[in-house]
Amino acid sequence: KMATGALRIGVSARLAKTALAQAFALDVEAVEEVWHGIAPPYTALFDWAEGRGDQPTSADVPVFRPFMLAHPLEDLRVDLADYAAEWKWDGIRVQLVHVAGQTRLYSRTGDDITASFPEVARDFATAGVLDGELMVKGDAQGAATEEGGAASFNALQQRLGRKVVSAKMLAEAPAFV
Repeated sequence: KMATGALRIGVSARLAKTALAQAFALDVEAVEEVWHGIAPPYTALFDWAEGRGDQPTSADVPVFRPFMLAHPLEDLRVDLADYAAEWKWDGIRVQLVHVAGQTRLYSRTGDDITASFPEVARDFATAGVLDGELMVKGDAQGAATEEGGAASFNALQQRLGRKVVSAKMLAEAPAFV
């Protein structure tokens, strides 16, 4: 990597958040709460840290909210008549957040994946947070929508991680939650 000039040194996001919090005597949880919703170069975050601005809040910024994960019940008896089940789709769990006129789409780990699925963000304009399964349209998983079913997970993977999605890809593999 040194010979090709591709050597990169990385720092985890958690370490960067902790360092910022320690450097400016901030609560690391308060930094983490708004970190995902502020775009680099993090002007609002540094203005707050240096005392030049108010603390960014989730009311101003479409921030990521940690997911509640399911856990197995231990020795608890339940009556299945009290519950409903839904189909297990083969997509990825996402969070759509719309605040102050902005919409962001986050992966389960809190990565902003809005650029990979711009049509999903564009179509969610209701203030709030939606937790759901992200898929692309196709026929591999049966009838998920009136217009058709959900494509395979492999079809979804073709869209993940893209910074720019072509018009052809948007037409051939439209995403939905």
